[in-house]
Amino acid sequence: MSAHGLELAGRALLASADTVLTTPSGARRLGGNARALAPWTTYRLEAPDRPAITVTATPGRHGPPLSGPFTGEVTGFALSWEGQRHGVL
Repeated sequence: MSAHGLELAGRALLASADTVLTTPSGARRLGGNARALAPWTTYRLEAPDRPAITVTATPGRHGPPLSGPFTGEVTGFALSWEGQRHGVL
């Protein structure tokens, strides 16, 4: 599959999700069901008959220091839920 085909397939998959968590710039580009999370902000994912999951955006970087202008905005996610053991995932 070409890079372009992979991007189209990825966007189709994102459209089928209830919520897409991403960076603020990613949410602006994607629109729709995309929710922006700046570093250290949280979003609570809830579904019937499942424990709620708190998602915390964490700072991230793809590449060496000063590579930000080339790689764009990056985030990681820390997940926590009630009854979780062994620390945040």
